[in-house]
Amino acid sequence: MAQTPTSPMAFPLRVIVLGNSGSGKSYLADALETLMASVGRPITCVHLDHVHFDTTQPRLPGVKLVRRSEAEKHALLDAAMQASPHGWVVEGIFGELAARCLDTPSVSNPSEVVVVWLSLDWDVCLQRLAHRPNNLGTTAAGTPESIAKLHQWAADYYTRSDQRSATGHAALVAAHTGPAVTLRSAESVDRWLAACEAAAGDVATVTRQWQDEKADF
Repeated sequence: MAQTPTSPMAFPLRVIVLGNSGSGKSYLADALETLMASVGRPITCVHLDHVHFDTTQPRLPGVKLVRRSEAEKHALLDAAMQASPHGWVVEGIFGELAARCLDTPSVSNPSEVVVVWLSLDWDVCLQRLAHRPNNLGTTAAGTPESIAKLHQWAADYYTRSDQRSATGHAALVAAHTGPAVTLRSAESVDRWLAACEAAAGDVATVTRQWQDEKADF
């Protein structure tokens, strides 16, 4: 049974989830998609891995995934973000594509977009990656070599300075004029999500409240 919103909400809902590989971005985005469907406002869930890479091709061991052109990526994003009148949630490590989500025809006011950064420690991310059954990474299948490359790339997240790094994600959050929150543990993610569920999907208001508390989540 769909829940009843407890307060007026700004719709369509738009959420960007950032973080390292293994931080739980897909889990959170899928949970938000399920939550919004339960309140009668189904949204589109966009995984940036599937925008950056052409995942429609067969995944053969040792064969590198094809990276889409910038024009293809932008066209896919624009189409996906206009697919549902109720909004979208976009998740991924690609900060340059996340930034694109703030500058797209479906967003008239970037300050209405909610940005969530999952800034979890490396040991947590690594443990999750080790139990992931299949890795997208740089090759089409999870061979030992490709998994090792993915783990090294993910470990470097904390020392790189590009838009796909902790530094790049922190900069995007700091520059954002709308609701934004940094969640630093799995427990914080669960508490934030529970608050969103209690508010019947009013994600923007919940995030603003957490911002006002100025706590280190």
